[in-house]
Amino acid sequence: MLTLRQKEILRILFQSAQTVSIRDLALAIQVSNRTIRYDLKDLSYALKPLNLNISVVPSKGVSIEDSSNPAWRQALDQNVEFGSQVRSMTLMLRLLIYPKISIKAMAEKFQVSRQTISRDINDLIISGLLDDEFVNRSTHGIALHFDEKLRRDTYCKLIQKTDFLHLSLTETENHFIEINSKVSRWIEHVETSYSAEFEVMSKKYLRTVANYLTIRMVEKSVHGHEFAGFVNSEMFGLFWDEDGSKRIERAMMSSRLIRGSLPVDTPPDFVEELIDKLIETLRLPIQPTDEAYQSLRLHLLAATHRSKHNQQVDNPLKDDVRLSYSILYEAIFAVLKEFEEKHTISFSENEVAFIVMHIGAIFQSQSYLHSNITVAVVCQHGAATSNLLHSRLKLLMPNQNLLGPYSVNEFQTQSISNTFDLIISTIGLEVGNVVVVNPLLSGKDIEMIERRLWNLLYQKQCDLLIKNFTVSHQQPIVMQQLIKQKHIQLSDRFDDWQKAIEFAAKPLLDDGVIQQRYITKMIWAVESLGPYMVILPKIAFVHAGNEDGVIRNGISCLRLAQPLSFGTQKATEVQVIFVIASKAKEDMGLLKLVRIIENMDNYDRLINADDIEAILALEG
Repeated sequence: MLTLRQKEILRILFQSAQTVSIRDLALAIQVSNRTIRYDLKDLSYALKPLNLNISVVPSKGVSIEDSSNPAWRQALDQNVEFGSQVRSMTLMLRLLIYPKISIKAMAEKFQVSRQTISRDINDLIISGLLDDEFVNRSTHGIALHFDEKLRRDTYCKLIQKTDFLHLSLTETENHFIEINSKVSRWIEHVETSYSAEFEVMSKKYLRTVANYLTIRMVEKSVHGHEFAGFVNSEMFGLFWDEDGSKRIERAMMSSRLIRGSLPVDTPPDFVEELIDKLIETLRLPIQPTDEAYQSLRLHLLAATHRSKHNQQVDNPLKDDVRLSYSILYEAIFAVLKEFEEKHTISFSENEVAFIVMHIGAIFQSQSYLHSNITVAVVCQHGAATSNLLHSRLKLLMPNQNLLGPYSVNEFQTQSISNTFDLIISTIGLEVGNVVVVNPLLSGKDIEMIERRLWNLLYQKQCDLLIKNFTVSHQQPIVMQQLIKQKHIQLSDRFDDWQKAIEFAAKPLLDDGVIQQRYITKMIWAVESLGPYMVILPKIAFVHAGNEDGVIRNGISCLRLAQPLSFGTQKATEVQVIFVIASKAKEDMGLLKLVRIIENMDNYDRLINADDIEAILALEG
């Protein structure tokens, strides 16, 4: 038997005509990438008896094999496995929908005893989701003595949790087919009327709210009025009372849009001011006429509306975003913090992560298109082989500046007057940034080139952000204000980057700043996400989430005499490792460090430091 989430994953894969990335699955279902991977393993095991297979290809995505096999329909029609959590959520949902529910009927549905259902109700009370004084038990069943407003408040709060949202949508789709159909047609009409398109999870949320409020009007046997907000809903047979209309309007205004826009109650200059501040502070390379600008504007319109009305939104990639775009996250948070204080508004970490994703995409496209990476091609074979190598590299790197092909003598002459970011050669050269390849480029050669190119592009992206971000320089920052002397270590070399992280973090662990699980999570982050923490060349700023074992704020530093290969995915050279532990997101330890080290003199002193005092004296 499958869980509700596993059935949803299977449904998405079955309906998709192409490979779906794990990240897209995570976004569609609003869980983490790691949760999707676990579910895929369980799914593969559950599908074996039906001789069905799911293909998972690294760096490409997930798909089902032999989609024409009728056994896939059998898999989709499997009964859902009801664990205690699903039972409790279903009980809560039905109590909020119906005037009364039967213990006997619920026991038969879940194939458990009546005593188990009674225990589930008690668990809801113990967890705080239900108050015992509002629960009425009788021989006829269980009912809630909620007034209508409290009932709706409770429901709208619960569906902000992804699992409850999916459960509620499934329940209303299966048991209120006509209402669900009307609501779906109405939402499509809204999109058509405004040339807009809701993001998948936003549409599900809106459908769920509209379904529930329509069902409640039917259960109360009262007539509402036509929803006079965006479009005429009477033609679809949908009516809500005044409270319901306001809730639906809030849900719609808080929805994220893929395209188009809806009438908003947020003053235009409110969001425009925030965008202008982001552009000014981060030096964002966008104009109001750009598609990226409009996409960011649409998101911020919904985000500010959600924040004003205290509506939460889940971002399953929140932790990944904060780890992968750490410098950008802190820079954007600094801008938002100032904006929040001015306008008495608060953005959750989920909202901040979504904004980082939008702006990160802008920076990434700009750093790629305008990277100006210069690549020298050196080939000691004949003209035909050299030209073939150059042609294949041009196909592999169409946006980069390829020079050559050179012979070794020509390259030595050229290298005197030219600076090359990367050298691709068929023979070994006594330079540090060379990749030695077979002239016909094997698969391993291509992988090495892509890895080195990715590292260069990522560092250029970080360089672009650091140069563009206007940090306040009202007060100078000295390294000794950020790091205690006993938290700095000098070492000759490490051959194992995991051991290097453990060694770099040991002073914080011994001092009670972090727990052991924080070190484990940092290593996991580098293994899973690649060396995104190498923001400046040869310097890694390693960290994890503030809930992953941080006791208090602290920073440690390990400076190596010899660089080591850092990371398993897209490995890069690292000579300095900073371990950053931030209990509060307002700490901005990373930004302060970067502000000091971005100065070229400070950077050179740090890389070549032979005593701790020299590191403590760095000032920015």
